[in-house]
Amino acid sequence: MALICSLHQPDLAARYFDRIIEVRQGTLIELSAKHPAGGSREGVASLGHAS
Repeated sequence: MALICSLHQPDLAARYFDRIIEVRQGTLIELSAKHPAGGSREGVASLGHAS
């Protein structure tokens, strides 16, 4: 199942979804997935924050 939405709470998204694609101003910024062993998010801390 897939869900496409604008969500400005990356921690909430990481809790319920195994994959996050960040798009900023029409450009793909980051594609992150859960680590197989730990279940933590790669790069989730930077999602939603200006660089």
